[in-house]
Amino acid sequence: MSSGYLLSSFITILALIFLLGFAIGRRSKKQKAKKTYSKQPAYREKYRPLGSDPYNKRNGYSSSNNGLSHGVSSYSTPAQDALIDQMKAEGLLSEFEKGLLISNRSFRFASSIIDEHMEEHKQIVAARKREEEEKAKNKKTWLDLDELEGNAFWYPVEQKKYLFTRREVEFYRLLKKSCSKKGFSVCPKVRIADIFNVTSDDKEEKALWFRTIAQLHVDFLVLDKYDKMYFAIELDDASHNTEKAKRKDWFKDQLFRCDPVLLVRIDEIPDEAKMDVLVDRCAEVADERREHYAKLFDKWKSFF
Repeated sequence: MSSGYLLSSFITILALIFLLGFAIGRRSKKQKAKKTYSKQPAYREKYRPLGSDPYNKRNGYSSSNNGLSHGVSSYSTPAQDALIDQMKAEGLLSEFEKGLLISNRSFRFASSIIDEHMEEHKQIVAARKREEEEKAKNKKTWLDLDELEGNAFWYPVEQKKYLFTRREVEFYRLLKKSCSKKGFSVCPKVRIADIFNVTSDDKEEKALWFRTIAQLHVDFLVLDKYDKMYFAIELDDASHNTEKAKRKDWFKDQLFRCDPVLLVRIDEIPDEAKMDVLVDRCAEVADERREHYAKLFDKWKSFF
């Protein structure tokens, strides 16, 4: 076997190995590229900007019809649909454009519609925002009595038939009878604003707090023999179980916690004997609170 034959065989084997490696590498590269592209549609549907689609050829777009034909992943996005619905509600789209949108739901066509009316849409949104801000600025917090007409027949109010519920009437009669034995008097439906003063020097803060406490009341306020505020009673029922009512009750409790006037909450209506015991106990605790807060006030004055 000559040396020339061996050399040619060696070169042939090297060439076959090179071609085999090149073929394997090219195939793996194609598979990798195919796998990468298969993950791209969901990505670009979510993140691609309006008016741009670098994958138009593989999506099914063609230059022969201005890119309006579409494939599986070329439909308009939910954000585009929502914006187009807003433009329809604002009256920016013509009937012809609405008809085209029914037959053509492509991404590019939706982008062209949005781009055409975007400036008008922005102007409408800005005008709506200014109008809302103006309404919030001019929102009335009190009635302007100078603007009211003299005929009260047209006022949007009517007189209630009863001041109390049946449960409150029953409790009030028992409480009034027990308090009269001690020389106390009972005031029903007293506003929190009639019990507390707002001490803030800031006008806006003072108005805010006053409007808040003016809308709240206690069911009964008991006055002592000298007509001074003694203790208050809240008659709780099922209406106090809502989250809003619980929040109001918590606010009332916090107010009375830092005040000599005692606040008592009652769930059930007692009989006459138990009512007498309740009034006596409330009076004892109210006297103790008065003494306690009087001492605190004296200590506070000693620092000044």
